[in-house]
Amino acid sequence: MGPTAVAQMKGTAALSVIALGPLLYFYVKAEAIPHFELSSRDWKHLFPFIFGFGIVFMFTSMDDEQRLVNLLSPIHFNIVDTFRLTGVFLLLWYIIKSYRFVRNHQNHLSEISCMPSAVAMRWAYGIIFFVFGIFLMKLLLVIAGAGHVSLTLSMEFLLVGFLLIAVFSHRYSLVFSNNSEEQSMLRKIYSNAGEIDETDATEPESSESDENKYKNSPLTEDQLILGVKRIVKLLNDDHEAFYDPNFRLSDLAKLIRMPSYLTSQVVNQGMEKNFYDLINEQRIRKAKKLLSNHENGDLSIISIAYDVGYNSKSAFNTAFKKYAHMTPSEFRKSQIQSVSY
Repeated sequence: MGPTAVAQMKGTAALSVIALGPLLYFYVKAEAIPHFELSSRDWKHLFPFIFGFGIVFMFTSMDDEQRLVNLLSPIHFNIVDTFRLTGVFLLLWYIIKSYRFVRNHQNHLSEISCMPSAVAMRWAYGIIFFVFGIFLMKLLLVIAGAGHVSLTLSMEFLLVGFLLIAVFSHRYSLVFSNNSEEQSMLRKIYSNAGEIDETDATEPESSESDENKYKNSPLTEDQLILGVKRIVKLLNDDHEAFYDPNFRLSDLAKLIRMPSYLTSQVVNQGMEKNFYDLINEQRIRKAKKLLSNHENGDLSIISIAYDVGYNSKSAFNTAFKKYAHMTPSEFRKSQIQSVSY
């Protein structure tokens, strides 16, 4: 293979790696944030790719004599190798950035959703770890001194794999596609976090302290106390709505007769927990009562899971272990042993 083709393959492989990082970050944001659109600040993430594309285009547009002179220059090899190495570590930086975004997004979801499958965001972690695998493979190929054809073909193959997984993950990421109120709340959170442009945002970033987060809130102290009292009464009355698998923040807002965004503040500030913990703690308390009641000995664990609002045994086990620090089976066994003693 001639030196020109080799250089072109080097450039293609490097550009593929440089493009993959922003592509991952934009994909995760687009799936997580309702109606996400690229803002002016997002385009800066494409500068390395545009710069690299310009270099590759400039090289391929040279005539054969100029190209050969550049190929034989030591500076050329230094630039290409630096370009390739920079692309690899840029990919790692975007993997970390995407991972941190997902972790932060989970906190936002916990404020408005009690569904474990939604908050877990397994689709996002799956695609991030796949791209991390691409990073490791690329790094190993470079270290091992793999041929230029192998590097290029491997990157093209892995990019196709990324796109296929992205399409597959899409169906699992549409958490609030049919709930405009929750979509609006998420957009307000991200607008105030600087992730999107939206002029009508009124809800601050959730990572701030409660004092700063709600400093511009219209909720009065009396309304906060009233909201807490109403929620506590619903919990003490063991309201059946808490065990609806599709129970949402908007449903709780209707029960306490407050707007959703104020209900979120009542839960976070007044109850000192997020919506996810509020509902799942209540569900696990109910599950523990059912499991400890010996009259329910014939009830299977999956039946109890359905009764308290979980659609799968795995989601129920995960939540139960989080709040009870043991599995449902272990808890039931411990209750039987305590009675026998």
